[in-house]
Amino acid sequence: ALWGNANGVSASLGRIPELLRLINAGLTTDTRYEGGGLTRLGSAVYLKIPEIFGGGVDKPFEYSTRALSSQAFPGSQNPETATGEYFYNVFDHRAQALAKKGRKAEAIALLKEALERIDGGDLPVGREPETRLHKRDLEATLASLQSL
Repeated sequence: ALWGNANGVSASLGRIPELLRLINAGLTTDTRYEGGGLTRLGSAVYLKIPEIFGGGVDKPFEYSTRALSSQAFPGSQNPETATGEYFYNVFDHRAQALAKKGRKAEAIALLKEALERIDGGDLPVGREPETRLHKRDLEATLASLQSL
C-alpha cells in the first residue's frame, strides 16, 4: 500500500487486484489483527482507487466502519488500546469517505473528536509515535475540509 501511495494510483493500477486479494485473504484469517488493520488498509486503498477497480465511497465507508469497531487481537500486549478506535488513521479514512458522501459536517466533527482524544492523552500504548503522524494527517484533512 505504501508502495502504491508513493508510486501513484495510475502507475500502480496493475497491482490493485493483487493487493485487494491479499487484503481479503488476510480478512478470512482474523479481522482483529492490529485492531482491524486489514479493514483499515482496505479503507485506505478503496479511497484511492478508481471506481472501475472497486473504489468509490461505499467500500471505504464500510471498511472504516468495520475497522473502528474491531476488537483487540487475542494476545495483544495492550488489549485496552489495541482496538480499532485507537488506530487513529482510520478516522482520517472515514472522514474522507463521509466527505465524499456529501456529509462534510459529520466528517469535520469526526476529525475534531479524534484530535481532541489525542490532545487529551487518549493514546494507544506503544504506538504514540505513529499517533503523532496520524495526528498530522488528521489536521491536514480537517484543514482541507474546512477550506472547501
